[in-house]
Amino acid sequence: MVSKKSAAPKQKPQAASHLSSKLSTAASSSAVITASAFSPPALRLSLYASVALGLDAYRLRIHDTNTGRLRCEHSFEKGLQINSLSWGSLPPKEKKSAKKKRKKLSNGADAAEETAKNAVVAAATNKGTIILFSPSEGAVVGVLEGEHVAGVQCFVFSEEEGRGWSCGQDAKLVEWHIARKNSLSNIQLPDTSIRRLAPTAEKVLCASHTIYAIDKENPVTPQTFTAHSTLVHSLIASKDEESFLSAAETDRFINIFSLAKNKSLGSLVAESDVARISLLQGAQEDILAAVTAEGVVEVFKSPFEPIAADPAASRKKKALTRKGEAKIRIVRPNGKDTVSIADVSVHDEELILVWVEGGVNVVFERVRWANAEDGGLVLSGTVDITRSKTNAFAVNGAVMNGVKEVGKMAVDQSTAIVIGGDDMGDVGMEDAPEPAKEPEDEEEEEEETSPEDDEEDAQENGEASFADRFQALEVAAKPSGALPTVNNKTALEPPAANALTSVLVQALKTNDTTLLESCLHTTDSDIIMNTVRKLPSSLAVPLLERLAERLARKPGRAGSLGEWVRWTLVAHGGYLVTLPKLVRTLSGLYSTLNTRANALPRLLALQGRLDMLQAQVQLRQSFRAVAVQPEERPSEEAVVYVEGQTPESDSSDDESDQEPEEVGMEGMRIEDASYIKSPAAFDSSSDDESERGSSVEEGFMDSDDEEDDDIDSDEAEEDARAFLDVEASESEGEDDA
Repeated sequence: MVSKKSAAPKQKPQAASHLSSKLSTAASSSAVITASAFSPPALRLSLYASVALGLDAYRLRIHDTNTGRLRCEHSFEKGLQINSLSWGSLPPKEKKSAKKKRKKLSNGADAAEETAKNAVVAAATNKGTIILFSPSEGAVVGVLEGEHVAGVQCFVFSEEEGRGWSCGQDAKLVEWHIARKNSLSNIQLPDTSIRRLAPTAEKVLCASHTIYAIDKENPVTPQTFTAHSTLVHSLIASKDEESFLSAAETDRFINIFSLAKNKSLGSLVAESDVARISLLQGAQEDILAAVTAEGVVEVFKSPFEPIAADPAASRKKKALTRKGEAKIRIVRPNGKDTVSIADVSVHDEELILVWVEGGVNVVFERVRWANAEDGGLVLSGTVDITRSKTNAFAVNGAVMNGVKEVGKMAVDQSTAIVIGGDDMGDVGMEDAPEPAKEPEDEEEEEEETSPEDDEEDAQENGEASFADRFQALEVAAKPSGALPTVNNKTALEPPAANALTSVLVQALKTNDTTLLESCLHTTDSDIIMNTVRKLPSSLAVPLLERLAERLARKPGRAGSLGEWVRWTLVAHGGYLVTLPKLVRTLSGLYSTLNTRANALPRLLALQGRLDMLQAQVQLRQSFRAVAVQPEERPSEEAVVYVEGQTPESDSSDDESDQEPEEVGMEGMRIEDASYIKSPAAFDSSSDDESERGSSVEEGFMDSDDEEDDDIDSDEAEEDARAFLDVEASESEGEDDA
C-alpha cells in the first residue's frame, strides 16, 4: 500500500492556498453534468455525450466537439436516473461475404459512414435497464433488461463485437449479447457497492472501495487490490492488460496496480482531488489527463512506466509517487477568475476540454499537447488559456479556435425604433417633398377653395372632415381617468373554446400552476371536450397526473375535474393503452377514483334514509295542518223542496202553461186537469211547503245534506208516478163507459 503522507512536500498546501487566494474559481460544472463520455478514437467520431437534469427529467445531449453544435437530444422518462454512459457500436444486422466486406472497407468514407451509423451510447439506469441510444437516428434503438432487479451502476462494451458487461446494485455481473438483447453469463459479485467495470480479454475488473479482478472462467476466487478509502469512479486497464489505473472520490492519488504481481506499482499525485481521468495509449507515448476538483487539468506522461524511488530520501519517505508534467487552466480576461473544467479527453495530438457556460451551454476548447516533429509532450508548467464568457445567444455556446461567434450581432441598439404590433406603416421613410409653388398660384388656390369645398373633397377622398377632426380633439381632451365606454355592438367576445388548448399546453410544458388552474376552472363540458381533443397525446399523462393531485387534495372539486378526466380518457384512450407502464404512472389517479367509487354505496344508502325521513316529516306536517283547521261546510242558500217537482221542471214552467204536459208513455194525454192547482195556488202552497220545509231542515241539520236531497227527490218522483197512474186509470174507465 502506498503511503500518501510522504508523497506531498510540506510546501504544497501553502502553494495551494496561495493559488486559491489569487484566483476565485467558478462553480464546478460537474454539478450540472451528472454523467458524460467522449466517443473513443476507434469509432472515428467527434462527439460528446452528457446527461444533465432538465425541468422534470434527465436529458441526454450529443454535441459535436469540432463545431460545438448540438447534434441531437433525448429526454428520458420521469423518475429515471442515469448512472453512467459508455460508447460502443452495434453489430451489423446482416453479415456479408468477406469479398464484399473487403471491398467496402477499402473505401474509407463508406467505412466511416458505417461506423457512425452503428455507433450507440449505452446509458445505465436506476430501474435495472440499459438504454441504447443512436446519435445517427436520434432515437432509442434498444433496451437491455430482465437480468438486474435493482439499478445498474455501470455498463461497458467488451472488445468482442456485440458483447457488453454490466454491474448492478443487486451484486450481479452480467455479460450481454447486444444483438439478441439477452444475457450470456451471470456472475455473483462479492460486493453490492461495485460501481465501475473494466473488462479485459481474460478478466473483468470491478471496483467499489476494493478492486476485484474476476476471472471469466473461474469467478469464485477473484484477485483483490486495496488502496482507496472511498468509492472508485475511474478504472482503466493498460493495452497489454498487465496493469491498470484507478481513481477514487475525494482522493488526489491515481494508483497504479500490476495484475501479474498483484501489487501496487506507485501513484500519480495531483494537487487536488481527482474528478475524472482520460488515457491515450498511443504508438509513441502514453498521455494521462486528470480533471481535479478545482477545475484544472493536470497532464501526466507515461503513467504505466515504473516509478523509481528517490535514493536520497529516507526509508520512510521512499514513496513511489510522481507529479504531473503540466497544468492547464481556463482564465477570464481579468486574470482573476477561472473556469471550472468539467471533462477532458486525450486525442492523438490534442486535448479537448469541456466546461459549461450559463448552466446549459457546453463549450469546447482544443489544446495541442504533441510536438509536430517527434510527437512528444510539449506542455510543461502552468498553461493559462484566456477565454471570455461566451454569449448566451450563441449557437449552443460554440466557441472554438478560429470559429466566429455568430451570436454577436453588430446592431446599434440606440437607433432601434419600437412600434406597436398593429402599426403597419413604414418606419424611417418620408414622402418626397412636393415641388415649390409660386406665391401667385398659392393665393389663387386659397381664393378658389372654401371650407365647404374642403369638406366635400375630404369626403370624396376618404379623408376625415373638419367635424370629425374636431370631435377627435374633444375625445382626446377628456381626462385620462374617465372610464372607457364600451359599445354593446362592438364588445369583445369571450375567447373561443379552442383558445384553451394553447394555454393548457403552455401550462403543462412549463409546469405553471397558476396558468393550469385558470384552465381547470372551466366547467363547460363542450369547452373541455374541444380543448382536450386538440391536446397533444404526449401531454395526456401529465394532465391526468395534475388532475389526480388536485382530486386527492380537494375532493370537493371532483364534479368539475371529473369532466377533464373523462374527456381526457375518451379522447386519448388509444394512446394511453400503448404506454408500457401506464398502470404505474396513473396509480395515483386510480387510487383516488377507486376511493370515491367505494364510498358510493354508502352515500346511496344515506340518501335513501334521508328521503324516507323527509317524506315522514312532510306527512306528519300535513296531518297536523288538517287537525288544526276548523271544519267548514259549504254555504248553501235556503233550499225549497216541492213535492212532485224536480229541478228540471222549474225551467219548463213556462212551457207547461202554453201546452198540455205530456207524461208517461207516448200517446197518453191528460184531459181532465181541473183538480190541478193554478199557479197562484201553487205559490200559496209553496209558501206553506217552504215553512214546513224549513222546519224539516232545522230538524235534520245534523244529518248528511246529500242523503236528504237524494231521499226527497226519490219521494217526489214516486208521488208523481202514483198520481199519473191514478189519472191514467180514471181516463181508461171513462173511455170504457
